[in-house]
Amino acid sequence: MKRLNRILKDFLNLSKYHQPKLELINISNLLDRIIPTLEERSPSGLTFKKNGQITTPFFCDADYLHQLLLNLGINAVDAVMERCKKETSFSCRDGKVEFIFGKQGNRIIIGVADNGIQISEANKDSIFDPFF
Repeated sequence: MKRLNRILKDFLNLSKYHQPKLELINISNLLDRIIPTLEERSPSGLTFKKNGQITTPFFCDADYLHQLLLNLGINAVDAVMERCKKETSFSCRDGKVEFIFGKQGNRIIIGVADNGIQISEANKDSIFDPFF
């Protein structure tokens, strides 16, 4: 119930600007908390992988980054599950979600990749619209 209340509060506060609360985090440790959550809501056999070379902690708002990566992971799982439904030759055991992270100069690069169904051409222009 506590988590649901926090999610609802966060949802209602989306339109407000919040000063980021910067703290030192380790991306691998953060993913160690996110991946089990995704595994719980995923079909059996879908695989998750961390692929990165950032070993030093960096400053960010850990709560925002956690929510961002969790949302992207949920979207990736949904895309894999949708492909499972639509393609008889694709099994959910073939599904993969990968969190990719690294450094490029002084920037941290984080990505989420999956082998699920692709975004339709009609929807590509809307993917960054809130609540799409």
